[in-house]
Amino acid sequence: MASATPSQPSTKETSNYAQLCRLLVEVGSLMLREIFDRVCPPENLHAVLTNPTNHAKLQTLRKKRVLSTFQWGKLYPVSKTSVSSGNFDTSLLLFLLRNIFGLNFPASGRNNLPPGSDTSPEADITRIKFFRDRVFRYAANASVDDPTFSLYWNNIKDTFLRIGGTCYEEVIDDPTLHCMDADLEEHYQELLREWLKDDDHITDKVHGDKIVKKARKGGDMEDSLDISEQNSWERETVLMPGENTSPENGNGSPPELSVKLPKLCDLPAISSSWETVELPVDIVLLAVEDCEFLSCFAYLKEPFKSYHISTGPVYFGCMGDDQGKKMKIALMRCSKGPDVPQGSLSVSKDAISVLRPKAIFSVGACSGLNSKKVKLGDVVVSAKLITAVYKTPPSRDIGNLIKHVADGWKAPLQNADEYNAKVHCDGVVLSISEANRDMIRKHPEAIAVEIEGGGENHNNSNN
Repeated sequence: MASATPSQPSTKETSNYAQLCRLLVEVGSLMLREIFDRVCPPENLHAVLTNPTNHAKLQTLRKKRVLSTFQWGKLYPVSKTSVSSGNFDTSLLLFLLRNIFGLNFPASGRNNLPPGSDTSPEADITRIKFFRDRVFRYAANASVDDPTFSLYWNNIKDTFLRIGGTCYEEVIDDPTLHCMDADLEEHYQELLREWLKDDDHITDKVHGDKIVKKARKGGDMEDSLDISEQNSWERETVLMPGENTSPENGNGSPPELSVKLPKLCDLPAISSSWETVELPVDIVLLAVEDCEFLSCFAYLKEPFKSYHISTGPVYFGCMGDDQGKKMKIALMRCSKGPDVPQGSLSVSKDAISVLRPKAIFSVGACSGLNSKKVKLGDVVVSAKLITAVYKTPPSRDIGNLIKHVADGWKAPLQNADEYNAKVHCDGVVLSISEANRDMIRKHPEAIAVEIEGGGENHNNSNN
């Protein structure tokens, strides 16, 4: 009797990479089709393709073998009225948007995202291709650690939901996206690789005299932009792990840390009795993403976990050097946004009631508004928080605390002297969407936009 040889078991890291590939291939193609159908409504597609000028242009590109016979058959099927964007692959969708509808977007290898205020089809396509290229950088090892996976997944998900609407949340959260054997993981890795290969092939064929050729070994990609387009795109920074940045221009990701962050598997597995917790605590730290939570946990001294029915799991420890007074810290997680289940608002209220802290701080990423004042790697402590509804100054105690927060602080960065990271403790922080350019213009004194707290977690105090 013959027995099947089981597929090579996948590790958590390889599974993470395959899940990102599948998210981009399956849901990313749906997003591109959404964009295409907005530019060319389905009822107009047949007329556009049979337009003599467009047909002649496509015929010429077919003869140059830019379009394959298979793709030509999708554009001009035997039953002409059956033509549908649903039958177009991602490369064909991008090809038509660029060459027939005149959309101007980079080929691939773009280093920065468009501004959040730009929701044009070109900008949305650029975002999809940006994340595709960034994920493919991990193709050489085909593995992504948990903090990196969480960061990419959430950024891609947020982008897709803004493009396609909340109706796609069920698609993205479908458990089958996360359940793959080794063969299926390899399949989606190859599909992502083929997408880039096909995209580059078509772009190079059409713009052969303008494109700067790229060398791509495994997952290592060099930048490749159409020279005629390179200066027409407004630059914006995106925070992604594993990339270096120049302190002068501030583009790319934050500088590398000089300390090693723990992994989720390093957290205490056993909960201590709540009776052993010394209350009240001095400060509660709230974090949304795993990487932010682990960054805080790394600095807890003598950490332990406990559980309360009102707060759920809480990690306790101390911060401070041996010479000064140690502060009792409670570290908690919350969901993104103030008014969602387990969001910053409800978690803050429970923390104040149970832990009785002197202050609650939201720890996470913020987007600098002035590259001359704030650069990647800097720390911003909100001296005043402004939302679309209200302004909230800090309490007197918090104001005194953050005034000298940078005294004696040394940035835990590799080449810290080169980056000269600073702590900004007197700035105005906006708690709004980065797309709200009117609010940003109204507050030129603001130095940053906070991304996750929703305005609820800064400078709360219990006097």
